[in-house]
Amino acid sequence: MTPDEALQRMRARVTPVATETVPLAQAAGRVLAIAPVARSDFPTQDNSAMDGYVVRAVDCREPPTELRLVDAGEEMGPGTAMRVLTGGECRRGA
Repeated sequence: MTPDEALQRMRARVTPVATETVPLAQAAGRVLAIAPVARSDFPTQDNSAMDGYVVRAVDCREPPTELRLVDAGEEMGPGTAMRVLTGGECRRGA
């Protein structure tokens, strides 16, 4: 059987179902008719998947021999790293 024949046989046996709109409280156990799409990004910034340290991407090209640890309120400059916790914001470029 060719793929086209198989597809034709499947389509002959499938009956499309109707869609309906229901309140969220009645939606349990149902299947969405269309994929949901978020209206905005969440979280709104890049975040860490685990505890660790962020380093500027440019410092990874030729790693410095030492990194200076900066606090969350400080700017990340050349040769710096910052501690970040799970879900914490990762600085742009780091």
